[in-house]
Amino acid sequence: MVRLRGWHVGVALALLTALTSGRLAAQEKAPIPVPPKNNMWDRRKAIEPGPKDDDLRKLQIEKYNRTLLELPSFVELVLGGKKPPERFFDAAKRFVEAGLEVFDKPEDRIALLEDYVALTKEAEKVFQTQLQFNTVLLADVHMATYYRIDAEIQLLKAKRAAEKRKDK
Repeated sequence: MVRLRGWHVGVALALLTALTSGRLAAQEKAPIPVPPKNNMWDRRKAIEPGPKDDDLRKLQIEKYNRTLLELPSFVELVLGGKKPPERFFDAAKRFVEAGLEVFDKPEDRIALLEDYVALTKEAEKVFQTQLQFNTVLLADVHMATYYRIDAEIQLLKAKRAAEKRKDK
């Protein structure tokens, strides 16, 4: 049995570090996405309850305002690879559901859903890119596609409902 002396261990560690650091540096890393400027967060502002709003309406507004605070942090954490994709899509779904409870006018509902479609499209692109770097699973990309399709369906339904209202 060969007994390693202290300096052998030091040399071995130095060699290991030198050999692997070059290899690791040469490997491509998945880019950390930056949320685009002038996105929906620039347009979406907290809503103040009106003097005629009842308790239910005030709670609906508060719930919507909370999603405005929650979702941007998940965009950074999930798209940056620090949280699982489910957390992002759960938060996005809560944002839309809360918004649909608050907005009564068809044009406001359509604008909300257009923002949701844009958000899910961007997430799908990011997850497809991350898949190329093996930082997400293929199942995550399929989930992103599912939510994008679901968002587009909701938008089309809202547009059809608005058209039916105009026809009456």
